[in-house]
Amino acid sequence: LMRSYRPGDEVEMTVSRGIDIFPVRTSLEAAVGAPATVPDPDRASELQRLKTSLEKLEAETKKVEGRIKVLEDGR
Repeated sequence: LMRSYRPGDEVEMTVSRGIDIFPVRTSLEAAVGAPATVPDPDRASELQRLKTSLEKLEAETKKVEGRIKVLEDGR
């Protein structure tokens, strides 16, 4: 996803820290020492990386949903 952005673009990200979730808006800068062009990663490795990231996000989502339920139930 980040490869679709360029230095100077503004992005909004959702940050999860513990039980807190909040939006952060920032402007991107060029990476120090980054090459001018980034070669495309191998499709299979990119797919695996994305699947792993999604699994982590789903696990974190379940934790947050559980915490919300506890707070809403007043326990």
